[in-house]
Amino acid sequence: MAEEVSKAVSRPHLVTIVVSVGALVVSGASAVLSYEVLALNRQNSIMAQRAYLAVQEPSIGKGTPSATRGKDGKTYEMHFRITNLGNTPASEIAFKASVFTFGRRVLDQHRAGVPDLGPKDSTVYGYSIFVERQQLDFEFLLTARGAVTYRDVFGYQRRSDWCFSQNSSGAIAPCNPQTYSLPEQ
Repeated sequence: MAEEVSKAVSRPHLVTIVVSVGALVVSGASAVLSYEVLALNRQNSIMAQRAYLAVQEPSIGKGTPSATRGKDGKTYEMHFRITNLGNTPASEIAFKASVFTFGRRVLDQHRAGVPDLGPKDSTVYGYSIFVERQQLDFEFLLTARGAVTYRDVFGYQRRSDWCFSQNSSGAIAPCNPQTYSLPEQ
C-alpha cells in the first residue's frame, strides 16, 4: 500500500500543472501592474509638488516725456512679478522679456542668475521702455512677451511662456505667447 501512495504523488496531475501556471501568470501580471502603479504615483507626486513659475500681469507706469538718441517720446516703467505657484523651490532661473509697440521690438532683456524662489515666493524685475513720439500719435499698443526657465527639485528643466498687452486706455490683458517671436535663450 505504501507503494501506491508514492506512485500517485510522483506524477503531477494536469489540474495541478494548470493551476500552478495560472498562478505564475497572475503573479507576473500583478508585478507589472504594481510597477505601473508606482510609476504613475511618482508622476502624480511630481506634478503635485513641483515648482510652477508664472509671470503675473505686469504693472506699467504712466509714460514720462523724454528724449533718446535725439528722438522725442515717452519712457514707461514696467515691473514683472515672477511667482512660484508650486510646492517646492525653483532654481537656475532665467527671465526673458521682449516688449513690442506696433510689432516693433523696443526692449529685449535676458536675466540669468535670478535668485532661487521657494514655494509661494515671488520676485519683481523692472525695466524702462522708450517709445518714440510718432508711435504715440496713434493708439498706443504695448505688448510684453517672454519666458522664464528654471529647474525643479526633481531635476527637470522647465519653461513657462507668457504674454500681456496694454492698450491706450491702460487696460492689460493676457495674450497668446506664440503671436510674437522670441529668440531662444
